[in-house]
Amino acid sequence: MAAETMALLEEITSKISPRESATDQELEAALFLAAKFESLGYEVFLDPFDVPVLVSDVKLSPVAG
Repeated sequence: MAAETMALLEEITSKISPRESATDQELEAALFLAAKFESLGYEVFLDPFDVPVLVSDVKLSPVAG
């Protein structure tokens, strides 16, 4: 079982990394893991969620140094 777990970790980290929250890569990783768990006989649910996008009109100027 430990060898199978390591193989799964290596597969997800080599194929779908790096990934940040609320990105297409995160969704790809979630779908990948869902498929793996389903293949093991688990019932899987993915819960959708919203991520607020913060927008700012602040403009930064370079600092002379």
